[in-house]
Amino acid sequence: MANGLVPVAPDISPFNEILDGVGVCYNAYSQEDFVRSLNSALACGIPDRGRQAWDRAQVLFSRQAFGRAILESVEYLARRCGS
Repeated sequence: MANGLVPVAPDISPFNEILDGVGVCYNAYSQEDFVRSLNSALACGIPDRGRQAWDRAQVLFSRQAFGRAILESVEYLARRCGS
């Protein structure tokens, strides 16, 4: 997620769901909105917002998070199927 910078992405799924407030979204069909979003990203405390984006990515999208999600799914299915 932007290597510690403030992510800027179109306000469409899945980008808006991935960013969930740590980045800046723009209307994908508006050049003016894109420029506004870039200016907003530059003005919003890049180190702080970038760190928030990095932390969020590590918690939700890291290899460890992926492994935990797979394990939880397998455990859920095992309980549900009575194994």
